[in-house]
Amino acid sequence: MDAILNDIRDNLGFTIILSEPIPGGFMNTLIKLVCDTGTYLLKIYSRVRFSDKKLQKIEDALSIQRQLKSRGVKTAAIIPIEEKNVRILPCGSAYSLMSFISGRNETYETINKRQLQSLGSELSLIHREMEKLTEKDMLLPDNSASIINSLWDNYKKRCEGFTPDMPKDYVETVNNQKAILETLSPNRIQKLKRQLCHEDFTFDNILFDSDHVGAVIDFDRTQVSYPLHDVGRALLSFALKDNELLPDRIEAFKKGYNEHLPLTDNDIKDAFMITWCIETLWWITPEFFMGTRGKADRFRKEIMWLTLNLDKI
Repeated sequence: MDAILNDIRDNLGFTIILSEPIPGGFMNTLIKLVCDTGTYLLKIYSRVRFSDKKLQKIEDALSIQRQLKSRGVKTAAIIPIEEKNVRILPCGSAYSLMSFISGRNETYETINKRQLQSLGSELSLIHREMEKLTEKDMLLPDNSASIINSLWDNYKKRCEGFTPDMPKDYVETVNNQKAILETLSPNRIQKLKRQLCHEDFTFDNILFDSDHVGAVIDFDRTQVSYPLHDVGRALLSFALKDNELLPDRIEAFKKGYNEHLPLTDNDIKDAFMITWCIETLWWITPEFFMGTRGKADRFRKEIMWLTLNLDKI
């Protein structure tokens, strides 16, 4: 920590008045720095979680965030040091520095329709500008068939790994995947647009200022994927309440999204479908059904709900 603070002082000339840890980060360390030049967020990356190769991906993602900021997206300003967004010190410590943005996180319990409309508008602006930044060589060959194959392989592996002591709801959720897999077709996935996306568009990465989005943060996972995954993730986070999708919330989000890009009812159905395809591999695993896992418990329950209701949306 001292080495990082000294590095910031030496390279930027900041006088650090106060450093205060803040929650979040999943193995990373987040520090609020109050300096003579302003207030900043210091993010110290876990070297257990992030190799040099993974840090290079974050370097590239933060470069995209900087471009989005210059194009009017509400996000934090990255403070590069020696032209690097992610600074790796000789001791091995790695960090990034950006402007600190205050705001509050909303949840499915607290969000209102005006906020959802603002959220839809901001996400469509992000997608519009990300599409412009997506280069042709970023777009790998169509992988729709491999997505379905990997889901089938995962389903079979999970079934073969069942043991008597596994949680009942885990076993039931895995078994219920078969009905979805039997109806999925590569053609449906193949038609979906692929481009740069946020890929972590969860409630804790969105800060609200009154009834409007104040900032979208944490672009670390930015990569080429399906923009409808960002849409599906947002709607699961904010429009699913008490095991029911609320139509008025979906309409408010759709109205905002249509301010910059089109979003139809069929697109929303596809958004839930591709979200299930991507996230069932993340959350429907035995360890997420054993004990409490913080915000991951909500993600798991959302995908469990989607497994039972995807054909009804």
